[in-house]
Amino acid sequence: MSRKKVNSKSLSLQQKLRLLVALPLLFLFVFVISLTALLIVAQTDVERVERAKETQLAGNDIVQGMYKMVSMAYLYSQKGDATVLSEYLSSKKSVKPQLKRLRAVCATNVSAKQSAERVSVLLNRLVDTLDELTDASKSGFVGYATALSSSVITCRLIMQECAKIAEVQRQIHPQPTTNTDWQRIIFIVLAVGLLSCVVVSVGALRFVHLDILQRLSLIMRNTESLGRREPLTESVGGSDEIADLDQFIYSTDDSLRQLERTRQEFVSMLTHDMRVPLTQIQFSVGLLAEGAYEDNPAKRQDMLVTLVPEIGRLNRMIDDLLTANKLDAEPLKLNLETLSARELLNQVCEAMQIEASSRERSVKVTADDSKVLADQFQLSRVLTNLCANALRYTPANSVVELRCRAEDEHVVLEVIDEGPGVPDELAPHLFERYRQGSEEQDRSGFGLGLYIAKSIVEAHDGEIGFQNRLDRGCVFFVTLKAHS
Repeated sequence: MSRKKVNSKSLSLQQKLRLLVALPLLFLFVFVISLTALLIVAQTDVERVERAKETQLAGNDIVQGMYKMVSMAYLYSQKGDATVLSEYLSSKKSVKPQLKRLRAVCATNVSAKQSAERVSVLLNRLVDTLDELTDASKSGFVGYATALSSSVITCRLIMQECAKIAEVQRQIHPQPTTNTDWQRIIFIVLAVGLLSCVVVSVGALRFVHLDILQRLSLIMRNTESLGRREPLTESVGGSDEIADLDQFIYSTDDSLRQLERTRQEFVSMLTHDMRVPLTQIQFSVGLLAEGAYEDNPAKRQDMLVTLVPEIGRLNRMIDDLLTANKLDAEPLKLNLETLSARELLNQVCEAMQIEASSRERSVKVTADDSKVLADQFQLSRVLTNLCANALRYTPANSVVELRCRAEDEHVVLEVIDEGPGVPDELAPHLFERYRQGSEEQDRSGFGLGLYIAKSIVEAHDGEIGFQNRLDRGCVFFVTLKAHS
């Protein structure tokens, strides 16, 4: 039956389910990491902006304080007013915390830190110069002019350093992003993340629908078709657990079809094989019932003798059917006892004499005194089946030999015939049920005899087999453990 494949998947079902879980988690992880990184950048940007503003404010405060000190010192040197001197001292005192704040803000940048240190040195120098300026009346005009000129130069240098600090901060963050810009960026990221989440979810659902649900639905339809004994549709394909289940369904379908063919062959075989002896029995009994050969007792006796093997044949067929069915239902129960191999073979030989005579064959026994632990009824059944087969295939006026010999710790029971041997094509399947020869003369049962014999021997922990002889004939052997 050809199978059209829906699709082919190389991943197992477990790997696919892991992928369905891992993809959203991976996306969530990437999204959280990206959003966290964005927030960190935004926080860093805000901190830089605040630091730049604080640096600018600190520089402006220092410059304003510096100008106030200079102006107060100059006014005091001109007027000598105590109130102006107090303002000067107050402004000088307020510059120190502003300078400390500037140095703290610039501590994270080497260039800004160096400029802040220079501003500190220059401010100290300016304070010393202004202190001299407030005492210039005591040192005369020359001292006053020198202090004034020095203070102007120092103020210019301080302003230059403050400008450098501002420039450094501008280079660190030349174009700061506003809060509005950050809000817009975060909104865009969230929108993209939400859209991506929808896309991933739809893709996962589509994957589950196409690759799992659709294939499971196809398997359900195939299972329903299997129950109705209708042809299956198409295979799901792939190499995952769903594909294994699909293969199992197809294998079950093949097995059921093979079983159906075997059943039909068995019914046909049953009809054919039972009709032959029944026809013979019906014909002979009918003649005898009509009074045929009443005046010829010898002929009448010969006809009755011919019925014996046919009736035995029917009895063996029915017995084989019942035994095979019982073997399928439960293990074989054995009644083990110590048996003499010679006596067992003699009993089989005696039981087969009538059938051998009707076929113009003979049976003989060659055995030693070996003993085995076995079920007498079941083992006799095996040997009787092998002997009956040998009589059927052995040419007329030939001898079937039942032999027993000891081999190490085992006893080998052999049935030797002079027939054509087992064909090579039949040899691998000889002990399977419903196996018979291909020729019409080989078909005398249901093909259950050797299957039952093998089951019985294996229940004894023994071995059964055969070997074609080099000249002519075949040897069937049963190997059992010797028992003292």
